[in-house]
Amino acid sequence: MGKRGLDKTAMLALRDKAMRLVKALIAASIVCGIPIFAEDTSARAADFAGREVSVGPYDQVFAHVVDGGTWKTTFVLTNLTGTATPYLLGFFGNDGRPLTLPIVGIGNTAAVSGTIAPYGTLILETEGSSEDLKQGSAIFFCLDRPATDPAAKPVGTTVGGAAIFRQRVPGRPDFEAVVPASSLEDSKLTFPFDNSGGFVTGVALVNASTNLGSALVFLRDEDGKIIGQDLILLGSRNKSVFVVPEKYPQTAGKRGSIEVVASTAGLGGLGLRFNPNGSFTSMHPSTLKSSSVSVPEGGRECYPAIESRIDGTFDGWTGDTIFKLWNGQVWQQAQYGFRYRYSFSPRVIIYPTLTGCKMVVEGLDLDEGILVKRIR
Repeated sequence: MGKRGLDKTAMLALRDKAMRLVKALIAASIVCGIPIFAEDTSARAADFAGREVSVGPYDQVFAHVVDGGTWKTTFVLTNLTGTATPYLLGFFGNDGRPLTLPIVGIGNTAAVSGTIAPYGTLILETEGSSEDLKQGSAIFFCLDRPATDPAAKPVGTTVGGAAIFRQRVPGRPDFEAVVPASSLEDSKLTFPFDNSGGFVTGVALVNASTNLGSALVFLRDEDGKIIGQDLILLGSRNKSVFVVPEKYPQTAGKRGSIEVVASTAGLGGLGLRFNPNGSFTSMHPSTLKSSSVSVPEGGRECYPAIESRIDGTFDGWTGDTIFKLWNGQVWQQAQYGFRYRYSFSPRVIIYPTLTGCKMVVEGLDLDEGILVKRIR
């Protein structure tokens, strides 16, 4: 399958294409009395012509938000239309739970709402005064009416936005980097990495959906050769942050790219390139329409991943164990091994590897997975 990223020319061409309306669900959870909406990424309204703005209708995810311990975050939101736009901005910790942040002029809160004036710009800042470091992500919604109205629903995004995080250390200049808004429709991203000459790359990945998610990670060197593969589990609103050469030692001293393929839409991400002198800059991922990875034949039945539950009791595996799933599929152990673990209807994820489909089970470590083959 070929890689199809969006370059600048393609992004400009999208300005003349149709914009899809949001078909929203009612609030999935409540933060400080304000509803945080759950998106329905499977239900989309019909396309219509005459798109007014160049932001995507689901550009709503800020993959990295930080406050305290020398850090602060500034949100800049600009209304691109001549109509006043109600909004809601919710904060989530790396564990997916609501994250309370100190917002200048507002106080401690896990969500901020209001209305942005026609063509107006809203600036929100965290205080950054605490010694305790808080990290997470943020999700932004344009609404059809003020968030205080129980009937408020999300509509297509007509606000351009970015988050700017800053580090202030006495005796040196402030360092800043920009977090662009990711789309709730994204499921495939690619990042450059540079771990050569003293540079180090970090990556933040967030599952902005309300579903349990997993992400396949493929590492490539400068010649495009795959040098590693991994699976990252991401719960609802969860975020994973890692230093690339620490998590993947085979990338130390090298440059290349990281391709991330999520099992569901709602994948947000940000790369950070740290200079040996202490400064840093953000590296924005490219969105892929299809994966560039050629999946081995034995892994095609489970690409990009199958998420379900064991139908009934799980007792581990004993050599040729058969696993029946809630989704009706039946899989069989395809690798020699014995493992006892009792649980009832645990979650399972089956994903492709270079040697076939591998199943991991809730309650077991990722390295305790077993190769399986589908028999029904």
